[in-house]
Amino acid sequence: MVIIGVLPVLVLLGIAIFVLLGILSAIWIFIDARRRRIRPLRWLLLALLLSVIGLFIYWFFVRRKRRR
Repeated sequence: MVIIGVLPVLVLLGIAIFVLLGILSAIWIFIDARRRRIRPLRWLLLALLLSVIGLFIYWFFVRRKRRR
């Protein structure tokens, strides 16, 4: 019974780590683009957008298949 209660916590923890890594990679891309002087704000927005798209793909396609 304890395992059933732990599973949602692990899923939420995984999603939180995914979001955190997305934000950290976006910050790293921004710093690198600023150092190279190649439109850092656009690269930051692109990295954040791709991270959100990746989360939606996981949420709607991968996670939904696991439930069935």
